[in-house]
Order: sequence, then structure tokens, then C-alpha cells
Amino acid sequence: MGFAERTQSPCKVRLEVKIMSETHIPNLRDLFDENLKEAKNDNPRAWVDLGYAYLYGMGVEADMEKALECFRKGAEAADMRACYAIYDTWGNGVSLIAEEEAMEMCRLAASLGHEKAAFVLKQQYKEKTNGKRKH
Repeated sequence: MGFAERTQSPCKVRLEVKIMSETHIPNLRDLFDENLKEAKNDNPRAWVDLGYAYLYGMGVEADMEKALECFRKGAEAADMRACYAIYDTWGNGVSLIAEEEAMEMCRLAASLGHEKAAFVLKQQYKEKTNGKRKH
């Protein structure tokens, strides 16, 4: 699955990446370069992996703007992981993403089959409808 399981929270992924980088992947820079090559060949999965590499500084210096640029390129290719990564990054307090974009990406991810995105939307719907019923 590339750098780490993408359906987990960034904190849990960060821990797993640290463990992976110390024990399982001897050269993250080589993996980064491989993904960069694949991304240039229009591989949306590689764009997502590059986004996470920039987000967590795996094989490259951490850079939130570059991470989002990579996630957006993956989202343009309708990669559900890229779409959800944008939403999840916003959900973790990154102010470089507008709420409208984050929610649109969550809806797109859900429509593409991303189970966690669908769950998020279902929970939001329940919260809205439960709030209306109480009045």
C-alpha cells in the first residue's frame, strides 16, 4: 500500500512510519524517488504516496504545501485515497485547506468507494438530523 495504511489517523500513521523507517525500509529516499518517477507517469497512487512522504518527511523534508499539491493531483485523477487525505488533513487542523474543499473531497472519496469517508458523511448526517428532531 505504499508508505502506510491510509485509512488510519495521521498520528497512528506517523508512528507506523517511524517504525517502518527504522526497521523495514532502509532507504526512504529511494522509495520517494521511485514514487516521483511513477507520479510523473500519471500514476495517481504515486501522487498519494508522495503526498504522505511530504506530509511526514519520509525520504524528503516535510512540506505541507507540497503534500497538498500531491494529494490534489491524485484527487484530480479521482483517487479516493487522495480525496480522503485532503479531508483528513483538514480535519487534523491544517489551515491551508478550506472547509468547502475538504467536505467536497470527502464526498468525492465516499462516492468512489472510500469506506471511512462514507462513514464520516453518515455520522455528519445523523448529527444534523438528530439536532433537528430535538427542537
